[in-house]
Amino acid sequence: MIASILLPTLNEKENIVLLIKKITGVLERGTFEILVIDDNSPDGTFAAVVEHFRDFPEVQPLLRETEQGFRSALQAGIHRCRGNIVAWMDTDFSHPPELLPQMIRLIQQGQADAVVPSRFIPGSRDFTGRNASLPVKFQKMSSGLLNRVLKKLFGVEFNDWTSGYIAVRAPLIKDHALQGVYGEYFIEMLYSLFEKKARIVEVPYVSEPRRFGSSKTAPSLPGLLKKGAGYLFMTFRLLKRHFVGK
Repeated sequence: MIASILLPTLNEKENIVLLIKKITGVLERGTFEILVIDDNSPDGTFAAVVEHFRDFPEVQPLLRETEQGFRSALQAGIHRCRGNIVAWMDTDFSHPPELLPQMIRLIQQGQADAVVPSRFIPGSRDFTGRNASLPVKFQKMSSGLLNRVLKKLFGVEFNDWTSGYIAVRAPLIKDHALQGVYGEYFIEMLYSLFEKKARIVEVPYVSEPRRFGSSKTAPSLPGLLKKGAGYLFMTFRLLKRHFVGK
């Protein structure tokens, strides 16, 4: 059984090489592939991956020179990957790669169809807001509130709808069209997995601050408000689905 690890990137040159080395250090060779889907990063992310892993066939860099965006990059990786299990994470080390063996193993052993590291269950710690800007701190507070609301609205015993870190059986998402932008797509995808009666297991983790660079999800208060509006719109769409049907 092969696990495909997807890493959508934009200006992650200072993080990506170390992250890939961490992943290859915790997974057994021959059991995985890593797809780096880069949106033609001006900082040379793609070139760094090519240079450092030219003799490592498990690492496959994919350069996107025209199409842009996290969701579409992730969709491209899902369509291209060949694994029975698909996993992805942020590339700034807020999602620890050390969790990948546990996530993959739970699926391989038949204990889950998908595994999501959660910030909101016992044993978890979220330090990503430490020494952060006001927009990022506001984002963290809003994210916690949104997740509690989603749990209540949908009546599902699940805590982190905006985690962004997941391993899932490939057949469950291969034909699924991701919707929305960063964050929104994750909420809709999880809801769709619950509709399919998938067994989703949450595991605790410690989320550390971004290792290098600045957040791309909440760079400013206006941007954060726009993103929040997108989350609310997606929530209303799913509520309609939940109570009225597709």
